[in-house]
Amino acid sequence: MPVLILAGLPRSLADRVKAANRKRSKSASGFPPDWNLAFVNTHGKSPSLLESDVERVFQEASKSTGSHVVGISEIAGKSRKQVAKRIRPFFRFRWSDKKLLPLIYNSNPELMDVLFDVIREETCWEEHIKPKDQHHALLLPKGSFNSKCRCQELWEACEAYGDKENINGAIQKIKLFTREYRRRAGNSEKYCWRDSNGLIFDQNGPRHGKAPDWFQWKYSFKLPDGFHYDVSHERQQAFQIKDADCVLHQVARNQHLNLDSHGRVR
Repeated sequence: MPVLILAGLPRSLADRVKAANRKRSKSASGFPPDWNLAFVNTHGKSPSLLESDVERVFQEASKSTGSHVVGISEIAGKSRKQVAKRIRPFFRFRWSDKKLLPLIYNSNPELMDVLFDVIREETCWEEHIKPKDQHHALLLPKGSFNSKCRCQELWEACEAYGDKENINGAIQKIKLFTREYRRRAGNSEKYCWRDSNGLIFDQNGPRHGKAPDWFQWKYSFKLPDGFHYDVSHERQQAFQIKDADCVLHQVARNQHLNLDSHGRVR
């Protein structure tokens, strides 16, 4: 079941949201029955979501295979970018609409309408964008898989929010990317991925190793244990490839490199 996680509210304001939700739940227009609501409260007195809070967000988000995190913070600037950068690769993340906080401060019941709008958009994202299995294009390591032209913005498009057209655009990009880079794996009926440099990203090999806690997740999808890509050249030539830390790896002829979904060498 998907869950909307409000992260960054002090407990007093979180209680106002809970009260508004309880009141609305008594009516026909209550909180969607197929969604849950959860909170990661700040330890401060005003709304803020800091890098020091990210670990607690991960702990809450990992309790469900359908976590959608909404960050709420009065702190602007570099801090917000860093928080989003840390959460976004692992769990679906968005910052709250600016009109939400004033409604919460005033205990205005219309705050639930704002949250319902978010849920409607996130439901579309859950249905059409979120990876459902190991063959999804979004599981490829963004910084290691070389794509060109209209396919370069795949991951950014799928992380966007705030406009229904973002969803429609992301759907088209996934289709285009899949058509451009998905290939049959040899003579088998299985499929793998071939990037613009002729590198094969094959997720069909034996699973081994276990990723650290949060690296078991990609866009709120729980990766299978030991999931990784065997990366090789389509003509078995020597090649080079960058990992998530921008370290350039040299791979010899007839060899392959194991990369996980986040571009970490296994």
